[in-house]
Amino acid sequence: MLDESKFLNPQEIRELRRSLCDRSKSGKKRAVTRWLIVDLGLQTGLRASEMCDLLIEDIHIAYGQNSIYVKNGKGGKSANIIINESFKKHLKRYLKWLGNDSGPLLVTERGGKYSRQALHSIVKGIFKAHKLPERYNVHSLRHSFCSELYRNTQNLRLVQMQARHSNVQTTTIYANLLDEEVAQGMKGLYS
Repeated sequence: MLDESKFLNPQEIRELRRSLCDRSKSGKKRAVTRWLIVDLGLQTGLRASEMCDLLIEDIHIAYGQNSIYVKNGKGGKSANIIINESFKKHLKRYLKWLGNDSGPLLVTERGGKYSRQALHSIVKGIFKAHKLPERYNVHSLRHSFCSELYRNTQNLRLVQMQARHSNVQTTTIYANLLDEEVAQGMKGLYS
């Protein structure tokens, strides 16, 4: 069961993104990589395994392009994920900094591909360093993406497509969460 305890609220997202972006300006590998990991999760809703398996060749951000190709996602499905201009610019800066034309997008300090366990550990460490609740994990980035996309568009079909849910019923949990926000907002109205 998904509830608001499983994803970051808009203020937590803003503060986390701002902090990681500022730290990445140092150019240090750890700071730059952690900023990309969190922004990738928040901007695309990719699952941990999809993030780990993502290759530079799967990033399509040349002129007129704005997508990421996810191969062998959940259930072996592949799909294009559309990204916004802000994240496209972030990816361009990261790829320039990385200096590679091929291979894993997320590269460990030893030059290899991240494992799911390593990614989970890193994200938990980022959340802990930012004094965010211990219950948050790498999948919280995905839940945050879906809830924010629904909040901004009110379009379940769009969220379903971007999240690559096979059944729209799975996606409706994000709409139900926002219904709770409306109910909470209505308390005390005109009292």
